[in-house]
Order: sequence, then structure tokens, then C-alpha cells
Amino acid sequence: MKRIRIIHHTEYHYREPVRIGPHRAMMRPREGHDVKIEAGQVDIAPPASVRWLRDVYGNSIAVVTFEGFTQHMSISSDVTVRLND
Repeated sequence: MKRIRIIHHTEYHYREPVRIGPHRAMMRPREGHDVKIEAGQVDIAPPASVRWLRDVYGNSIAVVTFEGFTQHMSISSDVTVRLND
């Protein structure tokens, strides 16, 4: 059994305040008989609501909805995955 850690960070800066529309983010690997997510954390700025769903292929998708205007957006994901042989 192996464990891997996947860290991803996306950041945007804007010259003037913008309204950010909803985003669909894929920040986790698809789980299966040989792949299990042990831990995960998502940090988003500015504050946003996150709704998780699965597509027809079993992928986890985060629908991120922002409110108001901002000059900066960042999404960070930290996931620990167990791989079984």
C-alpha cells in the first residue's frame, strides 16, 4: 500500500474588482477499489459556497459559487490518497 499527497494551488489577481461566476473544479482523484481518499482539505478565497457532486464517470466535482466582487481569487486543495496494489 502506498500513500500520496496531491497539493494544488490556483490563484488569480485582477486589476479591478470583478464578479466571479460559478466554477466547476475537479480537485480529487476518482475513488475505486484501488484508490481511497484518506483526507482532504479545500481553501477558497474570497469566501464561497461549495457543493459536491459526481458526474456520470464517478468523478467528484466541486461547484464553487462566489458572492460579491473581488480583485483576488485562490483555490487550494490538499488530498491524501491511499493506493492499494
